[in-house]
Amino acid sequence: ALPSTDLVAAPQAAAAAYSSKLKRYPYLTDVVLSSATINWATDRSASTGSVKWGAVDAGGNCTPSTTVTASKTSLTVNSVSEYQWAATIALAANTQYCYRVYLSSTDLLGTDAAPRFWTQLPAGNTQPFSFAVFGDWGAVDSAGANPEQANLMQRIASSGARFAITTGDNAYPSGSQNNYGDLVEVGADLSAIFGPSFWKRAGASMALFPTLGNHGLSRSDTNHPHFQNWPQSVAVSSSGGRYTKDTYCCLNGSSSA
Repeated sequence: ALPSTDLVAAPQAAAAAYSSKLKRYPYLTDVVLSSATINWATDRSASTGSVKWGAVDAGGNCTPSTTVTASKTSLTVNSVSEYQWAATIALAANTQYCYRVYLSSTDLLGTDAAPRFWTQLPAGNTQPFSFAVFGDWGAVDSAGANPEQANLMQRIASSGARFAITTGDNAYPSGSQNNYGDLVEVGADLSAIFGPSFWKRAGASMALFPTLGNHGLSRSDTNHPHFQNWPQSVAVSSSGGRYTKDTYCCLNGSSSA
């Protein structure tokens, strides 16, 4: 649990130092075993994307130098056409890395520092670690603001947690790509997760493992937002699970869905 303090209005964000082509700031998923997936979104001004990554050395220095090609899917936020990108890299356990993301030859992070993150501890390791748990999030008012949520995201980012888990109901009110949003689109029910004041603050350095809940449960999108935004193939395969929409029938007399 995070320490309890009074919440105050979030400070106004500084001018963006990243490329205007970047629509979702890079964020981590599926940091499991010796693997990590880096995700981001862009405009459609180019059709190739990649990640450069490297290990942090003993002196605390890191130069991304190894390149991996990313895959893309189509995405629309508030009628704006974008690409959602994902690249999975093989890494060593309990090691710190840095990375940068590219659209063709454009370094999308601009003058921003390369994000850093830790891979997970191997099974049997006795080193202590922490993780964050939260849920029912991703809501904004008619102006696209939620200062309390912005402050919570900042506190999670500075908590030292290795990863985060949600308890469900991500992106209000319906789990749509508009609700998830991006760094640009602002307004009622827009960009409540990927807006610059929200998961951007933590996601570049902390993997999220989200539970769906009932938000988006009945969506008919070709690419379901939950699965498109939060790829977790290694976590699923290594645990014997299925990362797909399933029909789940009738437990305790409930209706099939």
